[in-house]
Amino acid sequence: MNLGPSGLAPGKSQLLKNFQAHAGEAPAYVVETSDMRVYLLGDTAVAAYVKTYTGKESGATAREDMTHIFVRDHGVWKLRMSRSSLRSGQ
Repeated sequence: MNLGPSGLAPGKSQLLKNFQAHAGEAPAYVVETSDMRVYLLGDTAVAAYVKTYTGKESGATAREDMTHIFVRDHGVWKLRMSRSSLRSGQ
């Protein structure tokens, strides 16, 4: 499940289609992550961090608070939920 600032966001298959449609193209922005925190709770892990997008031409920035929830299934960590929200003032 992928939740974005305005509700349900594209799932894995749609994201892969979007990536394939733009294969070989350089993105118009740079992405950086910061303030990463990972919490391990048995077979569940929660990763929380800030993602900052910076436009290559304009220098404009946007920041998102991100949370990913992973579950260990037969020894393999699988992403079960992703959530993002725009930071205040964005």
